[in-house]
Amino acid sequence: MNAENEPPALTITCGHAAPHTLSPGDAPITIGRELPAQIRIDDQRVSRTHLLVEFDGATWTATDTRSTNGTFVGGEPIDRLTISDGLTIHIGHEDGIPVTFAFWEIGETDRTTVAGLDDGSDDDDDTAHLTDPGVARAGAAAAARREELGFSQRKLSDDKVIGQSNLVAFERGRRWPRDSTRAKLEQALNWAPGTLTRIRYGAAIPEDDSTEVISDSVRVAVLLDALELALNGIKARVPKLPSITSGTFAAEAAVLLAELRRVQAAAAEGARSATGSEIALLLSDVRRTYNELTILAARAPDAPLSQRLYAARHHAELTVEETANASAVDAKTVIDAEADRPIPPDAAAALETLIAQLISR
Repeated sequence: MNAENEPPALTITCGHAAPHTLSPGDAPITIGRELPAQIRIDDQRVSRTHLLVEFDGATWTATDTRSTNGTFVGGEPIDRLTISDGLTIHIGHEDGIPVTFAFWEIGETDRTTVAGLDDGSDDDDDTAHLTDPGVARAGAAAAARREELGFSQRKLSDDKVIGQSNLVAFERGRRWPRDSTRAKLEQALNWAPGTLTRIRYGAAIPEDDSTEVISDSVRVAVLLDALELALNGIKARVPKLPSITSGTFAAEAAVLLAELRRVQAAAAEGARSATGSEIALLLSDVRRTYNELTILAARAPDAPLSQRLYAARHHAELTVEETANASAVDAKTVIDAEADRPIPPDAAAALETLIAQLISR
C-alpha cells in the first residue's frame, strides 16, 4: 500500500512527557494513572484508566471512560470526540494535564518507527506496540543480558538474530518480538526457550546460566502464576462495568477485551510447548471469559463491529474460515475485524451484511 493511501499515525503528547506514536494497528490504547493504562500520567487528578483512544478504520476518537474528574475541551466536559490534528484536551480538570494529538503520514522513511517494519533484516517484521510495562521489563532484561555477554545491538543484527531498529524498540518496551525472533534472541542470550515471555509476565530475571537447567514444570508454574494473576484481575473488573446501555460501556469493555487477547496469546504460546493439563485449563478459562464478555458487549447499542461479528459467528457456530467464505473476504480480514484492527470499508460492509443475516435467523 502506498503511504498516501495509509491512515495517519497519531502522536500523543501528555504534558511535558515524551510523545507516544501510534499506528492504527496499535489502537485501542488507554491513558491513565496506572496499569492497565498503556500511557500513564502520575497525577492524582487522573483516573486509573481515564481516556480510551481508538481507531475505527477511518477516524481516531477519544472517550472518557467514566473518569472521576473528567476530560475537557475548551473548558467544557466531554464524553467522546473525534480527534483532529493539533487538538489539545485537558484531563483531570478544565486546566488539568494537557494532552495534544497530532497526525502524520507514514512515509517510507518513517515505517520502521511507526509501522513496525524491519530495518533490512529478512527475519524481522515484528508487531509494534506502545510502551507496555511487561514488555519494558523483558526488554530491559534482554539489554542487560546482552551487555553482560558483550554483544552490541549491531552484532545481533549482523548475526540475523533481530533487526537493530526492532531490538532498540524492544529494549525500550515499545515492541514485542514475534515468536521466531524471540526464540533466536533467547538462544543468542543463552536463555531457555520462553524466558522472555516469563519475564514479561512477572517471573524472576535469570542472574546466570542456571536458566538452562530449570525444569519444564517450574517454567510452566511461573507462567501459570503470572497469567492466572492477570486473568483474575480482569475477571474481577468485569462485574464493575457500567450497564450495557451506558455510553461508556463499549469503551471500558474494549479495554478488558484487549487485555484478554494478550493473556490468551501468552497462554496459547505456553500451551504449545508445555505438557500437563494446567496450561490447557487456564487457556480454556481465558477463552470462556473472552467469549462471555464479548457476547455481553455485543448487546450494547453502540457495540463495534468486532464484538458483534464475534458474537454472531459464535451464535451461528461458524469458524473463521466459514465466516470468511460466507462474506467473500479472506480469513485474515475476519481475524483483524474481531481484533478491532482496521479493515477495508467494503469488507466491513460485507461482514455487516452477514451479521444481519445471522441474527435474523
